[in-house]
Amino acid sequence: MAVARPSLISQSSSSIKVAPATEKELMVYLGMASQTFCGALDFKMELSKAAVISMRPAFVAIRDLHGGRIPVRRKKFSDEELGKWVESQTFLRASDLCPKLLPDDINKRAEEIKKQLNTQSKK
Repeated sequence: MAVARPSLISQSSSSIKVAPATEKELMVYLGMASQTFCGALDFKMELSKAAVISMRPAFVAIRDLHGGRIPVRRKKFSDEELGKWVESQTFLRASDLCPKLLPDDINKRAEEIKKQLNTQSKK
């Protein structure tokens, strides 16, 4: 199997039609980020390093392949907004996947977000 070199990808990226990420694509990107994040923490990697290693590929895929757009948001994310969104989504999923590996503040924030989402969905 041939592996595309970054220079080849960037040369052909102008011919790629950019469309918002689908729900399935987001599930894959964020699922991989969460699993990688939990795995890195399980191997005792420092939290900030684990976050960068695990979340960067999801960020780049959404930014470059989908123009920073997702289905539930009408406008494009800025890089800063997208980074924060990927981080929060990864932490939220990791709080279900490996809560014992996460610092208490991340677990508490994830629980707050889950409560807010439950409240919003009941309206």
